[in-house]
Amino acid sequence: MPFLVIGVGCAVIDFGITNTLDQYMGVQRDLAKVVGWIFGTTAAYVLNSKYSFNAKIDSKKAGAVFVLYAVTLGVQVLL
Repeated sequence: MPFLVIGVGCAVIDFGITNTLDQYMGVQRDLAKVVGWIFGTTAAYVLNSKYSFNAKIDSKKAGAVFVLYAVTLGVQVLL
């Protein structure tokens, strides 16, 4: 249940920041998406590590997750 709640919450963060930057502040859509993604993904990683999986956050795991998620961001931006 924590994973679901955190996932939905972080998707709202990502979308909210992306939409605010794009629609209300005139930031180019791809840049707005990158900024929203950074905030949403960072929040998801930290919160899920702590509350969903009770895992320690370390730079090696964080780097691997970042690379994986960066690939998904690349696909989103290209599509």
